[in-house]
Amino acid sequence: MASSIEDTLNDVGREAIEHALLEAAPAVLEYGVAIAGFLASVLTTSPVLAENFYRGIMDDGTQVTSVVLTPK
Repeated sequence: MASSIEDTLNDVGREAIEHALLEAAPAVLEYGVAIAGFLASVLTTSPVLAENFYRGIMDDGTQVTSVVLTPK
């Protein structure tokens, strides 16, 4: 009789652990991807965007500088 109770408790415990892992896996994966993206952006030595500066003067004499970012 004791072995059937132990088997039942082991099965219930195993199911609880499997359920917890299935619930937590997407969150762990999401954080892992976010950390990997952050590290990739910090450790990347070349710029991802090209900067183009355009300077001009408006009709009232105000100097204007515009920056256009384009993917490389």
